[in-house]
Amino acid sequence: MTVTGGALRRDTASLVGGDGLDILKRVNLSKGFFGSHGISMEEGLTDVSADEAEVKRVVVQMVREVVAVVDRTKWGRVGVASFAPAHKIDRVITDRDAPSELVEQLRATGAEVILV
Repeated sequence: MTVTGGALRRDTASLVGGDGLDILKRVNLSKGFFGSHGISMEEGLTDVSADEAEVKRVVVQMVREVVAVVDRTKWGRVGVASFAPAHKIDRVITDRDAPSELVEQLRATGAEVILV
């Protein structure tokens, strides 16, 4: 197992900061799976931490496929910082109770939405 490094955010169990990004920039990534605080058409994928959003923003630019993993409570919700505009999202995995109107709006951009 490899850990990228950076500062540990205990509340979200994530690593942030430039040290981890330096390691990530050395590899080729085909898919990125992203959790988020919110997903909206206007703001895209957002997070509650600017530091976490910064790391995710860089990874979004590196991957060939952006996959968001969000539950129904995240739809229409906006966090402090955006890390991926809606048009960059290739696929969303969400639950069947996700708001159908918002799901259809995202599908209209060409994103695949998988309801589980």
